Amino acid sequence: MKINLDLALKFLYNMYSEKRNWESGKTSTEGKPMETQYEILYFIFLLASIHITWTLGKRQGIVDTLDYLEEKGDIELDED
Repeated sequence: MKINLDLALKFLYNMYSEKRNWESGKTSTEGKPMETQYEILYFIFLLASIHITWTLGKRQGIVDTLDYLEEKGDIELDED
């Protein structure tokens, strides 16, 4: 999860820097609209992967917690 957040922050920083350079005319990059489309797709993919990672981690954490509490004897679970 930390890796995903680090990548998201680097992406946002680079996107802001490129936008500022693009607006000031300091860059000579041609085809900027196509790069922007790829950046948007990358950002969507990054958000989706963060969401999936969070969901799976939450599910596994709940399962591990219930198993721990059952072993400790604090709760009793039915097999249903």
